[in-house]
Amino acid sequence: MMESRVTAIARLFLAVVFCAAACKADVEVWLTKGDQSVKFERQPDLAFAPGPGQLAGRRIVVHAEDKYQQIDGFGAALTDSSAWLISGLQRRLQSVLLARLFSTQGNGLGLSYLRLPIGSSDFSLSLYTYEDNPESEGFTIEHDRAYIIPVLHKLLQINPELKVMASPWTAPAYMKDNQSRCGGSLLDESGITELYSAYLVKFIQAYQSEGIGIHAITVQNEPRHEDPNLPSMRLDWWDMVNIVVYDLVDRLEAATITTDIILLDHNWDDVDYALDLLEDLRSNHDRQYEVVAGTAFHCYSGAPDGQSIVHDLYPDKDVYFTECTGWHLQDQGPDDDFADDLVWEIRNLIIGATRNWAKTVLLWNLALDPNGGPHLPGACGQDEGRRCRGLVTIDTEHHQISYHVEYYVLGHASKFVRPGACRIASDSCEGAVETVAFENPDGSKALIALNPSSDAQRFTVSWHDQCFTYTLDECSVATFRWDEG
Repeated sequence: MMESRVTAIARLFLAVVFCAAACKADVEVWLTKGDQSVKFERQPDLAFAPGPGQLAGRRIVVHAEDKYQQIDGFGAALTDSSAWLISGLQRRLQSVLLARLFSTQGNGLGLSYLRLPIGSSDFSLSLYTYEDNPESEGFTIEHDRAYIIPVLHKLLQINPELKVMASPWTAPAYMKDNQSRCGGSLLDESGITELYSAYLVKFIQAYQSEGIGIHAITVQNEPRHEDPNLPSMRLDWWDMVNIVVYDLVDRLEAATITTDIILLDHNWDDVDYALDLLEDLRSNHDRQYEVVAGTAFHCYSGAPDGQSIVHDLYPDKDVYFTECTGWHLQDQGPDDDFADDLVWEIRNLIIGATRNWAKTVLLWNLALDPNGGPHLPGACGQDEGRRCRGLVTIDTEHHQISYHVEYYVLGHASKFVRPGACRIASDSCEGAVETVAFENPDGSKALIALNPSSDAQRFTVSWHDQCFTYTLDECSVATFRWDEG
């Protein structure tokens, strides 16, 4: 009897040990502090302990069973200016930069989505479209063959899963009422929407012929903005409907092009524009409504919850976040407000945009020079003493590259949240420990936690009856990654 009781106790002890070992999972920790003492650096791994643990400050519960939108990717824009700067780098330095941005190996961020202007934007070396001389040259992407397409080919070699979204800043001048690439609107004449739709389809086909697929296209960048000095075009919502309904969808289908069509592509507070578009399409144009992928948003006015207003009324349409730029005053250094920028961008873009249904989070320029250029005159509030900031600064004169807060902000998501991941539920404590969580296709989890406060925050993360405890310093962000276990 005594021997059987000892055997039973031993077996129970071994079962407990085995259970604890089976439940234990290593947790990677990557940290960025607002004081810049740590910038996207891996910290000592943590381990889950069985059970809920003792409450240490706040509790963040991750609910992997509650799934939301699928993620397409994180990235930035390859503007004309960015591509030109990258192409001018020495070969070794260029290889290092592109690997750090796009590789999924080593210290690469694994950026997985890229936005590409169709023609010039405000960050271009010159004004151009692909039909500036329609009678003599016709449609041509010859401009892009100099450095944009070669850079894109290198990026696709580094990360073959990279997706490209294309956006026009303006139609060719001959299609517009002011006969200019700056400001104005499409001509109110029969056949103009067809010409513009054909222009967009020709762009997609031209890039396909170069071996570069266009995953999605927006009909017009910032359609409520027109600037008489910069590439832009006003496009009212009913004009956007007409382009989609009366030509663009049919042309894409006729050419067997599967590129997604995305509407709006303007600020968070342009909800009325998005709702008018979608309501008209749903009520009057069933086939085109089914084809349209969703709506895209920028950060320059409003708040991320504008995305949820649209999603809640049209849950069958996707939401994309497609532009936000970092900037600083000309009499400041680019990283003088690092802590404030880190908190704002993690809170509003990485956490805010995705918790409000965004499938993508795309920042503006991938790279700029030390003067925040090159750009066309007046770009980025230059007249107000501002300079835009890319993810990196390329100083071609001194062969140096500087990495800025946007680089680290994107890294906290892109390295750990891969295309096809789903956002999952996680508790979030506003003003203390703000979070968003994801489950990758391989089952691994990523939790991004921000402490926006001026005090250190201690919290417990719970998942599947396991937990770990962590203390996050003020104005800091950490990404926790663990496998299914």
